[in-house]
Amino acid sequence: MTLSRADMWIALEYSFLVRPRDVGKRIFGRIREEYELTEETILRIAGEEAHTRQQPVPPKIHRAQEPLHRFPQLHTGWTAHRLLKGDFTPGEKAALIDDLKLSINGISAGLKNTG
Repeated sequence: MTLSRADMWIALEYSFLVRPRDVGKRIFGRIREEYELTEETILRIAGEEAHTRQQPVPPKIHRAQEPLHRFPQLHTGWTAHRLLKGDFTPGEKAALIDDLKLSINGISAGLKNTG
């Protein structure tokens, strides 16, 4: 179930927010390697090969749900980007940080065990 909820594109997008950038790149690389190793292990246990399977194991989120799935991530990225750039008025910083925390908590709650 956890593997089916993981989205490497979203993980990559979040890695771009990490400063310094090389740290985000390194962390994402390790996450991607573990994801691929886990997927391959599941396929071996199931007796399948990655290049012969018809659909991802376990099934990925339906594309019709993707806009709803991505909206909180995009909002969080926008808020984090503004904070990193210093693109806010002095009175906005606390509100942006609260907004960022609320968005991250919402994503975590929605993803349940993968949040």
